[in-house]
Amino acid sequence: MYLVNDLNLISCQFLLFSVGSSIFYLCTNLTSATLPNSLTSIGTLMFVGCTNLTEVTLPNAITTIPYGMFGNCTYLPAITLPDSVTSIEDDALTLVLV
Repeated sequence: MYLVNDLNLISCQFLLFSVGSSIFYLCTNLTSATLPNSLTSIGTLMFVGCTNLTEVTLPNAITTIPYGMFGNCTYLPAITLPDSVTSIEDDALTLVLV
C-alpha cells in the first residue's frame, strides 16, 4: 500500500463519481478535505487514521456514511452531514471526538 503522508489538503473540483476503500488511509498530515458534489459512492475506511483532519466538506449526493469512514479522526471537531444521508454504517465515527 502506498501512503501519502505529506498530503495536507484535498480539494477535488472535477467530476468524480466513486472512490474506493482506504483512499486516504493514515494520511496523518491531512487537515482539510473537500469532496466534489458529483461523488455518489464512497468506499469504507476513507479517512481512517487521519488524526489531524479538522474539516471535511461532504458531497450533497451521498446517501451513506460508510463503515469506518472517520475512524480515529481524533481532531475532527464537527461533521455536517448533507440532507441526502439516510444511513450511517457501523463504526463510521469510531474515536471521533465531536
